[in-house]
Amino acid sequence: MLWSGSRARMTMLFIGFGGVVALVWMRLGAPDVALAEAAVGAALTGALILRAQGSVPSPLPERSLPWIIRGLVAGLSVAVFSALAWALISLDWQVRPGLEGAVEARLPESGVTNPVTAVLLNFRGYDTLLEVAVLLIATAAVWCLGRSPETPRLPPGDPLYLALLRPLIPLLCIVAGYLLWLGAFAPGGAFQAGAVLSGALLLLLVAGLPRAPGQMDTLRLRVTIAAGLLVFVVVAAATAMSQSTLLQYPPGLAKHLILVIEAALTLSVAFTFLVLFQGGRPAPPDGRA
Repeated sequence: MLWSGSRARMTMLFIGFGGVVALVWMRLGAPDVALAEAAVGAALTGALILRAQGSVPSPLPERSLPWIIRGLVAGLSVAVFSALAWALISLDWQVRPGLEGAVEARLPESGVTNPVTAVLLNFRGYDTLLEVAVLLIATAAVWCLGRSPETPRLPPGDPLYLALLRPLIPLLCIVAGYLLWLGAFAPGGAFQAGAVLSGALLLLLVAGLPRAPGQMDTLRLRVTIAAGLLVFVVVAAATAMSQSTLLQYPPGLAKHLILVIEAALTLSVAFTFLVLFQGGRPAPPDGRA
């Protein structure tokens, strides 16, 4: 991918690389990571790169580097890879066991039966809280760059594309809801569901429908993007006041609080990816620049 001279080929190789990495995670028995890699690392990131290609000027022709410099860079890369591989192989996993036992022992108190969801939204929920804050900051930074350029759209009223959207959009919404519900006891969750839902919103945006979500910079759009962080902070503040510990859910309410947080995160992640794809702040409702 890095050696390719064509941007289109580099992007396709990047997306293909993400698909291969998702398969590797599945082979390693980590379906949650595989779902995130396939939906976010390959599909949505690839879409962002494709969208950015039109805004980046063509690179100037550069002279080929001398073979000595290329050899030194290659040697350094091999040395770093070898050192990391040696460090990983030399670890004594029996002396330093993982946390699987501790997580399994406390799983009944988490409100969910999926250990990944229990860790991300209960045992170490503040990590996920900070990740959601990073997404919101990234959106604000992109919007500070100015208005979004014109999003490429298909010819209006394309009968083939509209016929495809009619069954596909409801199906994607059902899949997103299923992944959200599934995350409580199996691989899935808010980020995977939000990625699928953002794909449905992106199809509507590319279709050029006059009232497609995310086209206008409205108060509803801003509230939806910030909803994930706002709900997370409200829950964190409430648990801190009632339990004297940040994000320590009461055992009887843990399942419901996690579901509320994940539902808000799904909408927030979906619209965050949608506006990041546009590459700037959407136009105001009145159509002014």
